[in-house]
Amino acid sequence: MAIQEIANSIVGTIVEKCVNPILRQFQYLIFYKSNVQTLSDDIKILELKEAEVQQLVRQAKDNAEEIKPTVVDWLERVEDVKKDAHTISEGMETAKVNCLNIVRLPNLKSCYLLGRRAVKRTSVVEKLLGEGPFDQVGSIAPFEQMPLTESIPSLEKGLVSRMSTKKELMEALKQEKTSLMAICGMGGVGKTTLVKQIADQVKFEKLFDKVAMATLSQSPDMRNVQDQLAEQLGLKITEQTDLARAKRLYTRLTNSDERILVVLDDIWKELDLKSLGIPVKGECKSLKVILTSRFKDVCSGMRAEIFEVNVLRIEEAWHLFKEVAEISDDSALSGVAKQVAEECKGLPLAIVVVAKALKSNHTPESWDRALRQLQEYTIRELEGDEDLVFSRIKFSYDYLKSAEAKSLLLLCSLFPEDYSIPIECLVRYGKGLELFQDTENLRNVRDKVDLLVDELKSSCLLLNDGEKEDFVKLHDVVRDACLSIASKAEHEFLVSNSGLGEKNSYTAISLISQLVNHDLLPFCKEYPRLRLLRLVFQSELGVRLRKLDLPQDSFVGMEALRVMELNHLQIEFPLSWPGQMLRSLRTLCLDYCSLGTGLSSMLGHMTQLETLSLFQSRIRDDRFPVEIAQLSNLKLLDLRVESSLHPLPSGILSSLKKLEELYLGSSDHLQLGRDKEEEIGCLKEISAISNLACLQIALDDFSLLLLSLQAFDTQRLSRFNIAVDNYRGAMIDHRRNYQFRKSFKLYLSGHGDEWLKQLFDPNVTSIVKRTENLTLYLSDQSSCLRNLVPDLGENGFINLKKLCLDDGQYECLVDSTANLVARHVFENLVYMKLRLLKLKEICNGFLPPGCFNQLQGVELYSIRALKCLWKGSVKPPSLCNLRSIGVRFCNEITTLFSQSALKCLVKLQKIVVASCKNFERIVLREESLTEEVLELPQLKALTLSYTNFIGFGPEDDKAVAFFDQVSLPRLEVLEILRSGDGPEQLIGGKMPSGSLDNLKHVQLWECRSIRCIAKGDTVTLLQNLQALWTWDCQGIKSLVDFEGLKVHNTPSEKAFEILPKLESLGLSDCSRLIHIWRNFPEGIRVFQNLRSLHVSKCPLKCLFHPPSVATMLISLEALEVYWCSEMCEVIGEEDEEVSLEDNAQHHDIGKRREIALGRTSKEFVFSRLTSLRLQALENLRSFGGSYREDYEFKFPLLTELIISYCPKLKKFCSGNLDAPLLKKVQIMPSDTENFEAPVNLKDREICPLLI
Repeated sequence: MAIQEIANSIVGTIVEKCVNPILRQFQYLIFYKSNVQTLSDDIKILELKEAEVQQLVRQAKDNAEEIKPTVVDWLERVEDVKKDAHTISEGMETAKVNCLNIVRLPNLKSCYLLGRRAVKRTSVVEKLLGEGPFDQVGSIAPFEQMPLTESIPSLEKGLVSRMSTKKELMEALKQEKTSLMAICGMGGVGKTTLVKQIADQVKFEKLFDKVAMATLSQSPDMRNVQDQLAEQLGLKITEQTDLARAKRLYTRLTNSDERILVVLDDIWKELDLKSLGIPVKGECKSLKVILTSRFKDVCSGMRAEIFEVNVLRIEEAWHLFKEVAEISDDSALSGVAKQVAEECKGLPLAIVVVAKALKSNHTPESWDRALRQLQEYTIRELEGDEDLVFSRIKFSYDYLKSAEAKSLLLLCSLFPEDYSIPIECLVRYGKGLELFQDTENLRNVRDKVDLLVDELKSSCLLLNDGEKEDFVKLHDVVRDACLSIASKAEHEFLVSNSGLGEKNSYTAISLISQLVNHDLLPFCKEYPRLRLLRLVFQSELGVRLRKLDLPQDSFVGMEALRVMELNHLQIEFPLSWPGQMLRSLRTLCLDYCSLGTGLSSMLGHMTQLETLSLFQSRIRDDRFPVEIAQLSNLKLLDLRVESSLHPLPSGILSSLKKLEELYLGSSDHLQLGRDKEEEIGCLKEISAISNLACLQIALDDFSLLLLSLQAFDTQRLSRFNIAVDNYRGAMIDHRRNYQFRKSFKLYLSGHGDEWLKQLFDPNVTSIVKRTENLTLYLSDQSSCLRNLVPDLGENGFINLKKLCLDDGQYECLVDSTANLVARHVFENLVYMKLRLLKLKEICNGFLPPGCFNQLQGVELYSIRALKCLWKGSVKPPSLCNLRSIGVRFCNEITTLFSQSALKCLVKLQKIVVASCKNFERIVLREESLTEEVLELPQLKALTLSYTNFIGFGPEDDKAVAFFDQVSLPRLEVLEILRSGDGPEQLIGGKMPSGSLDNLKHVQLWECRSIRCIAKGDTVTLLQNLQALWTWDCQGIKSLVDFEGLKVHNTPSEKAFEILPKLESLGLSDCSRLIHIWRNFPEGIRVFQNLRSLHVSKCPLKCLFHPPSVATMLISLEALEVYWCSEMCEVIGEEDEEVSLEDNAQHHDIGKRREIALGRTSKEFVFSRLTSLRLQALENLRSFGGSYREDYEFKFPLLTELIISYCPKLKKFCSGNLDAPLLKKVQIMPSDTENFEAPVNLKDREICPLLI
């Protein structure tokens, strides 16, 4: 029986190892057709899965989500296997050979190979099917750390008091005991500017992980404040009750390892932080809160530490004034200019406003006149600081050149504090109020508003609204002054959150309310002078709109009313409308409303109406308001509604003979007809509107667009937003895009070449040529569009400012080899975003002169086939305005620029390359220029993560250092994460002097090739470095090797300082790090400003060697040493190698140590150290070394000492320990039973560490 079992086992093994593989090979040949068919069937299933994932990807990208790398990788692998399957399928046609030219017989070798490849590819397909589709393909990408202020070193240098206050605040933020601070000062003194500068600095220094800022103002909406903070913290608050919302925010702020700074700007009254969801003082050590307020007593009542900001001193005020006005001390105007500056009384806001107003005046007479006017304002009987601010702003207001600019500024004051004011609103209001002369049509009005906005911005009376191109903001102090001006003379404005005043002489009323109380509303009351009425009702997300029933006599007594806007209301209109009411109305905006029955009756009587907007409203009337057709003077019609129960009836648009601007949203929200025929009829009506100069429309059928364009001269459109979309996500974008420039968007994904060929229709290309924002979402299977220039835009897209390409296959963007390229190519392009493309190169052939000369930003995401961003010869002005480059998931790219392209990048400030596995060089050196120093003169931030970056050398060169023969004089932040097999040094010996002068922050993670940061004199290039952190750099042996360092000072001179500004140093998981320094020379000092030192998982035997380094730590505040199993002492011996060789000579060694320390007193003083943590140091025997029994170790400020798992630490230090503020020693809870306190800590309380 046993023999049979053995035989069966042997036979089974032979079959498994020998017979089965042979049979498998025959099966590949015999069943090759079925194998190929199985693969083909599985590919079809895979393509369906791929389509589902691509749909999810598009929706995620529309939601500004970042696609997960696993999803991108899955899609790429799907593409690869589809290509292989296609090749196998084509191989079936060639798998036969001719036999005697009579019959075709199978080629056995080809059939075998096809069958084998088909089986292997089928297994890959099955694996891919098992992985996809995905429930979630993306995640919300973190916000970029956009600076809140612009840093101007020459300006900041002269404002000593401001910099001093800023420094005090920064110091307070670093103190654990301080959690609530307040910046207090009068309006316009610069509180908000200062707190924004602090927010920028703490983000740059990595002092906090997150900074969230909210503006409260005089009547804060606490829910809005919570939403502002939550959005910046990546939190969604969905709860509806106040308590639940507060708990949600409180949980986010406390249950996190992140350090968070919360800024609450413009506090007017005491605030209950706990009810808002912000922990009160002491509840969360990782949280700090800064308030800004005009009222010191309010902040004192909240027990905040007060930092007062006062007006500038005379010399500081003059420094600020001359910087803004651009005059010098030796100018002929300096005398009178100083007097003008003094009249501003040191108030920064007044100084900037007045200096801007006078900036363009160069004659002494104009300055003398300005001085007299300012002095006259001062003589007015104005009391207090607020009146001083008013007088300065009133001066700038009066100094405006035109009454139109003044009217527009006052118009801006009708909006709430800190409100993003759409320029579109100013156009519609201004037109209705007839503020502007010689503006018969809307195009003239828009041009006039743009000019006036620029004038007001140049006077610092209006502000840009961050990155929002077509929005402005009004400083709250300027707004207060404007409302004060508007309350007098011919103006009389009422802007309120709490209802009406007692007057009936108002010319403008702007009310913001949460309640619909007719007693607090202006309806059924007489306001004979009222020209503008704006009512905005605040509603919470998901909560029904407030209901407003308008009586028949709602607007009796408002005969002068020209502009009315009602927002966020459910409005019920009377079924019969008095004929004379609102006949003079010119602009009516019913936005974000639910419009019930009676709307038609009201509209029918507004015969003078020129602007009608129903933006984002729901039309619930039992019929569409066909009375719109009776509005014969209508020039602007905005029908970008949320929904309508009925389609747009035919005949309405053709009746509006004077219509100039038409906004239709998308057919998902307002159908253009009940069927295809009516939809075509509507498009024909649009084409027939002779005065139409602006059109917004989004269609879901490309053929409809082509049909409408046949009879429509698009050249007369000065503004347009035309889109063809085939998925719902894109439709939503169009109706929410309130303002736009010339835009054309084409979403043809999934339609292939048949639709794409229609893109070359002359009517379409005429729009494409004129567009400023072009978006093309093409099918990745389409191949007929080889390039953009000249195939699609033979005019070179001279008007294009923003280009977005998604999906599709291109040979290049510009093909200059056919000599068909226009003279000007992409000359006005500002931003370019390319995603999920197959693109071989940006330009095939020479780059046309001036191409990309206005380009500021480039974003590339998952671009296949592209190996170099800009190669070959590039000459100025091309690329000379490029500021930011982001390249992500482009696996085939190896280099960004040629050496000639680099010379054009004189303004490049930021480079990010992430998850590009073959990326090696930023610049590819030319062989003939290998000794030339490469320079990026304005580069401030460089981030390289998950790449194979090796440096700046030529292609066949083995680089010595990541950075060598390169000058980056403005570089501030350097981050390298997971580089490949790169050089052994970070900074090489051929770096020119000053090439890293501004480098402040260096972060290295998994850079395993690096042996040291710098050698010899190259360490002097890091004189301004403030923070250095390394993680998992397993090749690093020493931080700095001083061999070859030239120390120029003599014994009588001050010691040569190395890394004099380094404040934070972190070394973690550096498994070969045995020295922080090597070859430490005499006559140098290090770590003079080091405040924080963190070392973990490094095989250091001691931390400070030579021990004289410990005496240099005069600024050290926190020291943490974790998991360093080899460490025996923190402060090392003077010469450990000698002491190990001959222990008997340690007395001589001690003598040499005294000489090296340069002092006769035997003490180590850590004068500012407040926190010391020693954890998991299994061989640590002493903090101060074993040969220092007669030394004194002083820690005058030490309050926190944590010791955990240091079993051999029997005596903290050999000598005397002096730590007067240290009351207790904290240990980990797990050490409670076995912990034995060191001898000289026996008198301190031993307590477990609270985690």
